[in-house]
Amino acid sequence: MGSSGYPDGLRGEEIPLLARVFQIVDIYDALAHARPYKRAMERQQVIEVLETEAARGWRDPALTAIFLGIVKNHPEDINVPLASHDDLGLSLFGEIRSTGALDWDHRPEP
Repeated sequence: MGSSGYPDGLRGEEIPLLARVFQIVDIYDALAHARPYKRAMERQQVIEVLETEAARGWRDPALTAIFLGIVKNHPEDINVPLASHDDLGLSLFGEIRSTGALDWDHRPEP
């Protein structure tokens, strides 16, 4: 029997919180920035896509609303300098890792 959606057939709030956050941020990044195969979308278009996907149940509606609130009201908080050669994903992963949240020895018992 196959599963659908997130690995192991998880859905909605069964999907780990960090994975749901990264999903929204990654989609925003992919839509808002040019790629070799596509042009960047305008901020308002990206907002509309994410709102539509949240309304359809494809994205966590509460997290999407929080993220879009930042995009709409404080867009400077999500801008990465174009001259930056840092890998944002590696940087964020390093910051998360430094909290100990990913250490198996420090995870709370289920």
